Amino acid sequence: MLCVTRRASAYGDVTTTVDHVVPQLFGGGDDPENLLIAHGVCNSRRGTRDVEDVRLELAGAAAAPVGAGAKTAVSIAGASLIALWAGHAFAKPAETGERPFNGEAALLSGVLGTLLLRSLL
Repeated sequence: MLCVTRRASAYGDVTTTVDHVVPQLFGGGDDPENLLIAHGVCNSRRGTRDVEDVRLELAGAAAAPVGAGAKTAVSIAGASLIALWAGHAFAKPAETGERPFNGEAALLSGVLGTLLLRSLL
């Protein structure tokens, strides 16, 4: 199905239409491989544009969704920054007055940050 949302037609109900993947204007036929079920409003909004471009537009996205690998990379990178900050922010002062890096705080915040960021992306 072309649409990702149920949009009401001008008649107050959801109208179902048959949409051509390759529009008839550009030589698309009526064979089953070239046909999709679409809501009437969405089919009208598509016109003769590419199915994938319109699918993203109807979903409210300007670009294709981000893949799982990219989400994981972003969450690990963000959590690494959080871990570095936590390791320094929660450093325990030593007897010499120095504040050594707190590895436990960094590890804990890094793991939690990765999980949190991954669930939000």
